[in-house]
Amino acid sequence: MTKWIQQYVEQCTTCQRNNKATSIWIADEDSSGSLEEKIVQMQNNYHEILNNTTKYQSLECIPDSKGFIWRNQEGKLTIPPDDNIHREIMNIWHDIPTAGHPGRDETTRRITEQYHWPGARQWIAEYVKGCAICQQNKILTHREKTPLYRIGTKSNAKPFEHIAMDLITGLPPRNGKNTILTIINHGCSRAAIFLPCNDTITRPGITQLYLDNVYRWFGLPTKMISNQDYLFIYLFFKFNVLIKKL
Repeated sequence: MTKWIQQYVEQCTTCQRNNKATSIWIADEDSSGSLEEKIVQMQNNYHEILNNTTKYQSLECIPDSKGFIWRNQEGKLTIPPDDNIHREIMNIWHDIPTAGHPGRDETTRRITEQYHWPGARQWIAEYVKGCAICQQNKILTHREKTPLYRIGTKSNAKPFEHIAMDLITGLPPRNGKNTILTIINHGCSRAAIFLPCNDTITRPGITQLYLDNVYRWFGLPTKMISNQDYLFIYLFFKFNVLIKKL
């Protein structure tokens, strides 16, 4: 009889139009093999908790041929604290094709409309968070961050042929120095050279540091990255080219 009614309701266009939220059939507790029968069986396994825990207050305990049935004041079946039955509920209300992976909020709404499940929102949220299908089809509601721009280099760049240069200022004075000139090999080994200096250092002073500590081993760079103005970069290369000619 129950199967015939289910088939009739499924073919009823009015029923389906007015009940688009879910096409899941809610069986009686005495329906053999149904989810509701399993919930009642699990309730009896946790009867001490259902009777004594403050979380399950105001429950109605109804005698049944198979034991007892626990419902809340609205007449909804109470879900015991068992992960196996929780997963079975999620399989029917979330995982199967007729459920359609509706997401955290809609799954919570559907289940709590039918059952009394203390702590359902948190448990369902963790379950959906670990669902691969939900995460793949999740709609991003926040703006994606713009990826960082990577400054390209030649694949066969030599050491310190491409460099990045910057000044670290405002350091505690030590041996009369309070600034560090950083020269980083951008294209080859990512090696870095740190040269102490003062915050009053000038463009010729920076060029001289480079000549004394880098040029004699690696020569002039072909590309330089720096937050200094274009005039500094121009004078740096011009001064180094003149020194090289001499």
